Amino acid sequence: MYHFFMHTDVHLLPGVDPNDLECLPSQPISSGIKLFLYNVDDTKVEWANRVVRALYPVQGKYTGLVFKRNQLSPKGCKDLVDALANNDTLKGKIEVEHLDISSQSITSTDNTELPSYTKRKLPKCNFN
Repeated sequence: MYHFFMHTDVHLLPGVDPNDLECLPSQPISSGIKLFLYNVDDTKVEWANRVVRALYPVQGKYTGLVFKRNQLSPKGCKDLVDALANNDTLKGKIEVEHLDISSQSITSTDNTELPSYTKRKLPKCNFN
């Protein structure tokens, strides 16, 4: 018996208007959606949050949110986690398995603090 895992990757650069985006279709249980956002810095945290929420699948979750070539500071990372955990918005708290942020601004000390901060705010999410 074979089990197939279907995976969808979505890549976006700043400049895409979140108002022009629609929810991704529901995915089967044996699938995943990974969203890649590029060139995000502390000034683009709100944009990133709006994009993540605009594309959030009708049913399902993100298997990963990946931030590439970004310049998020440790504070910007926390602001992003806080925004994703915010229940006051239409879609509530975002469910994501992995939050992967690569930034030269994050030190080894931050790498020990940010995973626990993320886990407190988004209990099902691992910070990489």
